[in-house]
Amino acid sequence: MIGGLFGPDSSDSDDGEREGVAAESDESIELAGTPVVVRACAYHPQNANKVWPGTYSFASWLAERWDALPLGDGQRVLELGAATGALSAWLAMRGCSVASSDIDDGDVARLRRGC
Repeated sequence: MIGGLFGPDSSDSDDGEREGVAAESDESIELAGTPVVVRACAYHPQNANKVWPGTYSFASWLAERWDALPLGDGQRVLELGAATGALSAWLAMRGCSVASSDIDDGDVARLRRGC
C-alpha cells in the first residue's frame, strides 16, 4: 500500500503510543480521480487527521497540467508540511520520487519549554 504513513518516531514507546494521542486510523480519499489511503494520526487536534482542502485543489491542478510538467518518471519532489501525506502518496503513485516532512508536536512543545 502506498500512503501517507506517519507513525511514531524512534523516541516513542515500543507500543507506538504517545501521551494524549488518539489511535491512528486509515482513511481512503480520492485525489484527482485516484484513490489514496492515508494514515491519520491525531498528534494535534486542529492540524492532524485532516487532508486540507487545498490538497484536493492542488492535485486537480497538477493532474490537469501533468503532461506539460516535468513530473513523474522518478522526478524528485520535496513536500514540506505534508500533514497526512496524501499529496506525497498521490505524486508517488504517478511516478515521482517523493520525500515529505511535517512538524512533530512534541518538538514544538520542547521548543516552547526552551529545550
